[in-house]
Amino acid sequence: MNVLKVLEDARSFVEKGWCPDALSRHDRYRVVGPLGDYVKKYDKDGKEIDPPVFFPATSWSMTGAILAAEGSQSHFKTEAYQYLTKAAKAHGFNYNADFEGVKKRTKEEVLDLMDDAIQIYKEECNTPWGPQNSEEWAHNLVEDVNKRYPKIMEALGPE
Repeated sequence: MNVLKVLEDARSFVEKGWCPDALSRHDRYRVVGPLGDYVKKYDKDGKEIDPPVFFPATSWSMTGAILAAEGSQSHFKTEAYQYLTKAAKAHGFNYNADFEGVKKRTKEEVLDLMDDAIQIYKEECNTPWGPQNSEEWAHNLVEDVNKRYPKIMEALGPE
């Protein structure tokens, strides 16, 4: 998945709605997964009485927004998440949740940190093969070596 697109999409989620105290919420009160959740209703005997109701997420934390942008409900240590952490560390915090959880933190400050994460990613992409230590970097490196040294790669054989 394209890290830059995930970071930009996550930023747009937070811009639509921000909640610092949960991964994501529906209408500011119901905690839901980053992509939303189905809720079932049951009678006193435990029998389902209505079809499930879908509650979409309407606000996200930075981490919840990353998960939503990746189409995931629960995978925290993704590459995009690591760029948020780098940005938080640049602001003196160990993790993005530490930054986000400060009382009186504003949505604008959170969006600024997300902009910083995007900028850090772009700066790291100025290496010849993109951001180092990533799947994208490794893929681009192999492609470059294939182009420059086809005979060596041919001699090595398939993966």
